Amino acid sequence: GILGCGGVAAMGLSLGARCQRGIMGLKILGFLALLLGGWWVAGAPTPAAPLLDSPEPSGPGIGSFALAILPALFAFDGWMSIGNITGRLQNPVRDLPRAILVGMIAVIALYIAVSAIYLRSVGIEGIANDELFAAAVARHIFGEAGGNLFTWGIVLSASGVLLTAVILSPWVMVAMARNGHFFRTFAYIHPKTGAPLVALAALVLLSLAWLLIADTNLVMSAKMLSLQLLNLVMVAGYLRALHKKTTPHRPFISPGEPWIPRLYFLLLAAILISQLLEASTPLLTVSATILLSGALIYGPWRRLVARADAPAR
Repeated sequence: GILGCGGVAAMGLSLGARCQRGIMGLKILGFLALLLGGWWVAGAPTPAAPLLDSPEPSGPGIGSFALAILPALFAFDGWMSIGNITGRLQNPVRDLPRAILVGMIAVIALYIAVSAIYLRSVGIEGIANDELFAAAVARHIFGEAGGNLFTWGIVLSASGVLLTAVILSPWVMVAMARNGHFFRTFAYIHPKTGAPLVALAALVLLSLAWLLIADTNLVMSAKMLSLQLLNLVMVAGYLRALHKKTTPHRPFISPGEPWIPRLYFLLLAAILISQLLEASTPLLTVSATILLSGALIYGPWRRLVARADAPAR
């Protein structure tokens, strides 16, 4: 999967965008089929009283809320990566906010509609007691073939997520290289396809290496935990720059700034603390290894970059 997505990304943003539009179109068709079929086929939902009267309620507090909202945040997590390709947009001031707002509104609408169908089909008790309730709903609506198609839909959706990460992530290394914070080789862009081939190859090779030396599920969980920490650091740096007024003139300012970023920072902190308290020792070990390996490698590399660039300055 990683090699295939890397091959698509190596052909350029245009091909990657077309593939993503195709995947998204198929997913939307699947959602619409589920919505229409679920509304007409599903009967009355299972009563929720037995679940709501359960003697084992979850503990209150911001930590419980943070853990509950984590899957919802994951659904929108990829939108922050769209900023990685701002330099490739012809009119980022107009197109970037529009893409984020329209895309997130569409995702919210689809998720609410599908959740309504799930509640109508199996009820809140069925959702809570069956981790595979979505596949059960598909089988209930379309029969055994519906369950099989739903499984392939999950594979298709995962491929879209992977393709997005492979396309967008290398541009971070490109930006660092252009700003003198990484080897200049990583700033190479293919003249015809516009693909960051060196950064892309490094990303694919590192991803494959991690998957070969560790459990896949453990690596993915460690990646999410490390990502929460990095997001927290980035938002903290952004708020610090706002406080010191060191940010350059920006043609677009987000609504609600700086209060929305501050609330987001508090939410990220609560989520990270909750994850750390619930994480297993192997998960913490892999997460720490990922972060420490980057810190130990980047320091010496940064000094080498400074020495290599010194004669040219």
